[in-house]
Amino acid sequence: MTSTARNRYRLIGRSPHDVEQRWLEAAGQPPETDGDPGMTFTPTGDDEVTLVTVHGDGAPWPPFVDALAADVPAADPTELWFLLQHSPGAATPPSGVFASPDFGLHVQFLRSLMADGVLVAGGPLPDQPGAGLTVVRVFDLATAQRVITAAQESDGAVLTGLLDLEIRPWQVRMSTVPSPST
Repeated sequence: MTSTARNRYRLIGRSPHDVEQRWLEAAGQPPETDGDPGMTFTPTGDDEVTLVTVHGDGAPWPPFVDALAADVPAADPTELWFLLQHSPGAATPPSGVFASPDFGLHVQFLRSLMADGVLVAGGPLPDQPGAGLTVVRVFDLATAQRVITAAQESDGAVLTGLLDLEIRPWQVRMSTVPSPST
């Protein structure tokens, strides 16, 4: 993913100022530097958590993410959920995402997730033409990383620009999906 429009990541941080300061430090700029690192801040309803969307190309991701990760307590790696949110990309034809021959590449990718046993659900979002959501559940970090990498590098519809991809962690508190120990 090299174009600015497609390099969009979402991170959770404690405050907009903290995340922006860490971004500037990771970019090698002093914290007092003015400028827009390409961030938007969205309240979550929890005074302790702000959804931070960072837009950019060539960003200093490893040091930035490492700095944020130092403040996050380790999660229980026995069950990891995340969402693959897809929206129409730059290569979407006027006839729409679902009319494109490249959409079949996305279906192939989703079938591979199903065959691997990590796909919980997937489908279009009727209130957003051409957009869809995939729910994934895995049971170890290595599988999570493999699925995330595949979503970025093996989904042909993402690679051709038909679909843009946003990967979001999800803390599931309630579910009727049985756990493997049940």
